[in-house]
Amino acid sequence: MVKHAQSTRVKQQKKLEPQEHRLQAAAADYAESKARVTEVGKTMLEYSTAWLKLLPREESMLVALIIESAEHGLPMTKDQIEHYANCVLEARLGSKAKPVGKRWLDGLLTRHCEEIQTLWSKPLATQRAQCLNPNAVKSWFGLLKVHVVDAGTHPADIYGMDESGFPTAYAGMDRVYVPQGTKVQHKRGGGDRENITAIVTICADGSTIRPLIIHKGKLVNSRWTDNNVANAFFTVSERGWTDGDIGLKWLQDVFDAETREQTQSSTRVLILNGHNSHYTLQFLEYAREHNITVLGYPPHCTHALQGLDVVCFAKMKQEFKKVVANFEANNGRDVKKADFTGLFGTAFNNSFSIETVQAAFQATAYPDTTNDTENVQIDPTLLNLEVPAERLGVLCQNLGETSSGAFLVSDDTHTSDIQVTPPFLEFPPSLPPIDWSLVKDRPTAGWVSQQTYATELDELRTQLTVAKTHLEAHRACLTSQNAQLVFQGLHLQHMHGILFKKNAKESDNSGVHIDGGGAVLTDEAIIERFRAKEAQKKAKAEEKEMRKKTREKKKEAQA
Repeated sequence: MVKHAQSTRVKQQKKLEPQEHRLQAAAADYAESKARVTEVGKTMLEYSTAWLKLLPREESMLVALIIESAEHGLPMTKDQIEHYANCVLEARLGSKAKPVGKRWLDGLLTRHCEEIQTLWSKPLATQRAQCLNPNAVKSWFGLLKVHVVDAGTHPADIYGMDESGFPTAYAGMDRVYVPQGTKVQHKRGGGDRENITAIVTICADGSTIRPLIIHKGKLVNSRWTDNNVANAFFTVSERGWTDGDIGLKWLQDVFDAETREQTQSSTRVLILNGHNSHYTLQFLEYAREHNITVLGYPPHCTHALQGLDVVCFAKMKQEFKKVVANFEANNGRDVKKADFTGLFGTAFNNSFSIETVQAAFQATAYPDTTNDTENVQIDPTLLNLEVPAERLGVLCQNLGETSSGAFLVSDDTHTSDIQVTPPFLEFPPSLPPIDWSLVKDRPTAGWVSQQTYATELDELRTQLTVAKTHLEAHRACLTSQNAQLVFQGLHLQHMHGILFKKNAKESDNSGVHIDGGGAVLTDEAIIERFRAKEAQKKAKAEEKEMRKKTREKKKEAQA
């Protein structure tokens, strides 16, 4: 009987040996321990969680931060997300913490694919993101309603003016055909680009005023005016863009001269960028004397409120790229200043049609100013329509002209009315109380049956399970709070740096917008403010000249 039992045991052991060898071989092949290979009985979530860098609560806090940052127009980059994750690990593990790996962010995106995704961001200046808010938009459309709609201004007397730069070389990206195996294909073209400025003016009836082309230089070369198919005016400036003097000459010799005879209302309305390079005190005084009401857009809001920026210039830039690329391909040389006028005129005539100009005013909520905040895109993220995968080349072409990169961005809209989410202090759920009386010593006098010990053991196990549940709940709350403290600390450091730089740089309060909204620049109060600024500027210049003369006299006396 004993020999038979031993024989059966040996046979069973031999059956297990091949399985043991297979497990060891599998562990060796995949460089894993046998304990991990033989681990069974867990769900996929439990199994994957055990090998995560961050705890589930920490990941949830990080994902919430990614979403909130994107909603504020500050999407986080790969390096920023990894830095935040490493800070959480260091706060929890101390010196034992190891940074996240190269593929960790891919895993995070996979685990939370229903909450976050990757997109190419669209650059938006910080000042524009901060200034374009519902209050500024409401103020602007209030001005339009009073001075345009309620005043009964005819569409033929409503004008919008702005300037834009046009490079003399094509820097776009095209899909071309090359030999098999080619990694990078360069295309010959103008490598050195010079930017030439043009002032363009559109009218609400769909017409345009003759553009003004500004070259960099001291004198206008006669060759620059050849092939003037757009019937443009020409001038020069030291830097190649507009200034106060050019703005005044444009108002007198271009705008007033072109529109004076066709006025159909009591006054003309000229809407322009509120930047003071477009106008001076003399500009505003001349406009007021000739019944021209000048409205200035809210600062840094033209990308959403100005029809030229929203519609016309986008189409014009695409047309200009085409004509420049065709010129370089057909002539085998770069675009010169003498060639610019013809190319610009061709693109201008193809872009500024009646339909396009009228669409520019309609896109910025004119003449319907009732649903102002609905018609204007206030969201700082400025989301575009989804781009199919096969059109990625077109997207890359546009991105090649910017310094943007890949970011994690939320699809939810966000405005300045929404407050920053406060810290969420989580408390443990309601759980059964722990019976701590079992911890006390039991009286051992007398005989105790085995059943009593078994019952007591079951009670201890039950209470131990309850205590474990309590500990896990409190640990989860502490994990979430610790992650929030780390993220808030990093955010405060970032804000401290911004405030330090902001305080170190003295701001130039040279604008005329008092409350950050639009303004009637020909209003008497604003003109008086301009006069006061001009007088203050003149006094400072005289004081500076006086100090200079005093220093020179001292030097002469010491000599």
